[in-house]
Amino acid sequence: IIGVVFPAIQSGTLWNRATELSIEAEEVKGYAKSLAQAIHELHGLGYAHRDLHMNNILLVEEENNPYSIKIIDFGLAQKISLDVPSPGLAIDWKYFKAILQMLYETSGEEENPILEDLLHWSILGNDLVLYAQEETLINHPYFV
Repeated sequence: IIGVVFPAIQSGTLWNRATELSIEAEEVKGYAKSLAQAIHELHGLGYAHRDLHMNNILLVEEENNPYSIKIIDFGLAQKISLDVPSPGLAIDWKYFKAILQMLYETSGEEENPILEDLLHWSILGNDLVLYAQEETLINHPYFV
């Protein structure tokens, strides 16, 4: 039996945060940026999570980043190659898109053309994604 020990997390999951009160547009942006960076770093290590949802994202209180997260539950994770287009990468980005859309709807924010542009990026809808495409996505103007 293999076990992983994490420090106690008091803030709960992204699902808890999104459903307990209305979430502000700035929080949506902050959590989306942290999640996009975490996905990109995970892929850079050669793994796709393949089961991202708001209950698998823990909120972490950090002084220098109020939107810090930890991704949990790697039971469906898969080793990937960074040199070829991968359905594992595509799955993670499709989940990212779904999470971002749910957060955006929960925030009640009026139309945001920059966010709408991000949601329509081809990487978020492709069945195969190449790791090199991710750098462009995480530098999207929405995250600036």
